Amino acid sequence: MIKPTNEINRRINEAVDSIERESQTGQVILVFGLGSYGDVIQITPLLRSLRKTFPQATFILVHSDSLGSKLLESVSYLKKHIRIPAGYHYLLRNKLKEHSYDLLVECRYVIKYTLSIRPRFNREQLQFIEDAQKIQTGWLGKVQNFPYDNDFLCREARAAGWSMYELMAHTSGFPDEDFEALQIDLPDQETALARFSLPSDYIVVSNAAEWLPLQGSLWTKSLPHARMREILSQLKTLAIPTLLLGTTNDPGNYPVDHDLRGKTNLLEAAGLIKGARLLLGPEGGLVNLARAVETPSVVFFGSTPLEFFGMKSNINIAPRICGGCWWSTASYLRQCPLLEEVPPCTNSIEAKQVVAVVEQLFEARRFSYAN
Repeated sequence: MIKPTNEINRRINEAVDSIERESQTGQVILVFGLGSYGDVIQITPLLRSLRKTFPQATFILVHSDSLGSKLLESVSYLKKHIRIPAGYHYLLRNKLKEHSYDLLVECRYVIKYTLSIRPRFNREQLQFIEDAQKIQTGWLGKVQNFPYDNDFLCREARAAGWSMYELMAHTSGFPDEDFEALQIDLPDQETALARFSLPSDYIVVSNAAEWLPLQGSLWTKSLPHARMREILSQLKTLAIPTLLLGTTNDPGNYPVDHDLRGKTNLLEAAGLIKGARLLLGPEGGLVNLARAVETPSVVFFGSTPLEFFGMKSNINIAPRICGGCWWSTASYLRQCPLLEEVPPCTNSIEAKQVVAVVEQLFEARRFSYAN
């Protein structure tokens, strides 16, 4: 356990004071999330559903990702976003007095509700929480060693016939809600589009799963460079304009029409994705961002399991061999668990298959916009 710095202690103390002030004015629901901005987007259906059930409560999100806070700045169902590294969330919980909140919500794919000693909810709301906790009890043992037991969690969810989104919906007490309906408010799309000279029809492509520096190495979610170049070359032959997004450190010399890696912030990227006919990329944060702005994606899968993360609104391409080794080892994301230099899973995805579905979706979307 790493000793917190003075800066971390200061931020935690400020967070405690802020939460206690909010508690003096009414119900407070604290939502603790983990992961990157893509995971922040994943909990938006939960936040919306909780807001409908607890309309009088103040919602505060505690998360480590600064990009996620930018994406949720203008949403109506969230009062505050407190940014504290995930490894220190326990310190915040330990410092909070139980009268400082009414409900504590933890998100680790499985949702966990913890009531304070004296929650200020009505009988119907308390019954909802109690019913949800009964479902949660059977799943909480599967996330005790989060995230290292995620492979086991995935297998158990698949045995129940649930995707990750359905697992979150069921364990949060909202089994009838569509937890694939990710959503953000995008106030400034036109500014992003105006910055770049783009054709009216284009697709966004990326070989990076997240908006993070990859430091010259591909993740096991990503396609081999040669395969990605093959796909992009064929798209160029088909006269499908391509716009490449990512960060400055994303590797790959790709034949695209517009290389905007490192030239946009995440909100601008969201605007560009919203204006695109589709997104082509690996499972991850950019796919979640595309879903949140209602742009369909063609998604290729490698180390992360399609059955768990695949969204019904997208075209999901599974590897022909292997794949789905998510958290089977601690280093799975950067090192193939088989110790292969090129992961067999993503290497088995054929360029012609990807190009065919991209072309089909691009033409269908272009036709629908024209009419």
